[in-house]
Amino acid sequence: MVHPESIPSFLDLQNIQNIQPSPFSSIYEVDHLVLQILRDVSQEGRYTGPGCIQDELFQRFPAVFTFLCDIGRNPDTIPRLMEHKRHIQHVNTQLRAYAATHDVITLRDMEQLVQAELPGSFTLLGPIESLPTVLEICQTRRLDSRVIEAFRRGHIPSRLCMTNEEVLELLYDCVCKTDSVFQAV
Repeated sequence: MVHPESIPSFLDLQNIQNIQPSPFSSIYEVDHLVLQILRDVSQEGRYTGPGCIQDELFQRFPAVFTFLCDIGRNPDTIPRLMEHKRHIQHVNTQLRAYAATHDVITLRDMEQLVQAELPGSFTLLGPIESLPTVLEICQTRRLDSRVIEAFRRGHIPSRLCMTNEEVLELLYDCVCKTDSVFQAV
């Protein structure tokens, strides 16, 4: 179940042509705006896919589009956005490989994997439960709000915050107890 990335919807070329000359002098200023938007969108609890980020960028700062046109760059070639796409691809590959090699996988496992793969910038991807690859692995379009709430409790122990090792240990204990009950009868 693949979730396609949204395409920026704000590009109203009629209004963009009426914008004053661009206040930007370098692509690094646009990079800084992209990083700011990545932080904002991830703090809102949304997935920070490239389409979403471009959409937000052009909604908040329409002059960016004219600046990119003036310097002859495609919006897909903004350095920070390209790096973000590489991070997403890397994390998606690691998550799929992990899911393929483990019989039991939990949200906590996937979150720990993402944190290990991108120690300095894992929060820029958004919450683990919003990543399309995680939803695909869980075979759902979205996780129930109660599951997300139970997973996000933080310091309060929750069954949904377990790792695969803890799940397997509980299964082992359950099987061993059940087996000993049958032997006693």
